Amino acid sequence: LGANSLWQQVQLLDREHLTQIEEVYRKSGIPLEVRHYCSDWIETRAWQEVRNEGQAQELFQGTLLQLEEKHAATGVDSFINQLTLQRVIQQLRATFQTNALKFVASIKTCLNAEFSLLEAYRQLVQQQQQLSTSSGRGDLPYSYQINGLQTAQQDAARAGDIAKQLQDLHVVVQTMAVDIKNVQQMQENANFYINQFQMVEYDLNHRAEFQTQILDSSVLERKQQLLSNKQKIEIQLRDYIKDISQAQLEVANKHHQILQLIAKVVEALQIDIARWKRLQQLSGNGGTSEPNLTHLQQSIEGLADIIWMVRQQVTMVTQLRSQIPLSTNTPDIGSQLISEASSLLNKLVESSFIIEKQPPQVLKTQTKFGSSVRLLIGGRLSVHMNPPQVRAFIISEQQAKSISRGEIPRNITTKEAAGDIINN
Repeated sequence: LGANSLWQQVQLLDREHLTQIEEVYRKSGIPLEVRHYCSDWIETRAWQEVRNEGQAQELFQGTLLQLEEKHAATGVDSFINQLTLQRVIQQLRATFQTNALKFVASIKTCLNAEFSLLEAYRQLVQQQQQLSTSSGRGDLPYSYQINGLQTAQQDAARAGDIAKQLQDLHVVVQTMAVDIKNVQQMQENANFYINQFQMVEYDLNHRAEFQTQILDSSVLERKQQLLSNKQKIEIQLRDYIKDISQAQLEVANKHHQILQLIAKVVEALQIDIARWKRLQQLSGNGGTSEPNLTHLQQSIEGLADIIWMVRQQVTMVTQLRSQIPLSTNTPDIGSQLISEASSLLNKLVESSFIIEKQPPQVLKTQTKFGSSVRLLIGGRLSVHMNPPQVRAFIISEQQAKSISRGEIPRNITTKEAAGDIINN
């Protein structure tokens, strides 16, 4: 795997890992030929920085242009390549022309899967080399070493599944913005009738000709006409309010379903973090090599972005609801949804705070050692703007077991620590 570009390294994978790559691209809707013909261009684009449809459309059109240039440069003697490129261009346009954000999300999913599978393959090769040279050593049971080979492949598959779920969630949340805009448009239309209603009511209550006790027939007719108009506008306004309330309820229900899906991804990432900690522990005992955190951090950051987007959308809908002048019987679950989103974000933050580099298993007094903690979600919360104070403590094996079982609080004081750390 010494090739320079990511795509060149992918092509050196074994058949099993290449099959997984092909499956990822098939599920994403992006032909594998796009990755092959536009490999250099794709790897030099800032896909992670795309935030809106305009930026996504620019990358989508750029990809099409790359393919069209390849098609034009293909000679007549390469008839099959010409047909392949023509088919790929048509397929891309049909699938992503009206949804460039989905195209960008699909590309990111595929690239993340490539990184994950490459890392899994490297670990697999490393572990096979370890087995071939030290299968007789007694530091770990042989079953642990065999399970390590299977775990690397399982982790790669799980990483692809989570990336696909994040892609789907991102697309769904983006489409929710359209639903919210429709609600906003409905309320703007309702405001027209509200203004009409207020104008008619003002005329009825303040026009001098209507304030006398005795009205002539023409004035009485005009007043009756205004009263009739007021009644019609009131009926139309009531219908609009009913439709708006129903639309808001549908948006709230969709947000609730999205948060349920997010909760499942949070649980999956917590499992992956726990597995990473276990593999870290085994690596300290001479087992499998310590896994890479890159893909895990990307997944956590991507999910944090999605949760934050949902929270902002719910806040926007709640603000829109407060602008409705007439009370309705529709339940307001906005505060509940905001609480759910905040709770999920808190779980993600707590789970993503890890000890990246553990101290040695056996410590001696007056011994120097290096250790580091890492907040995998930190980049998305702008922690660098207001860095928190972090202190680490050495705890005993018994304390660690008690904390993991929830028998004692996670907050350890200096008096309860099993040892002192200088320059902490």
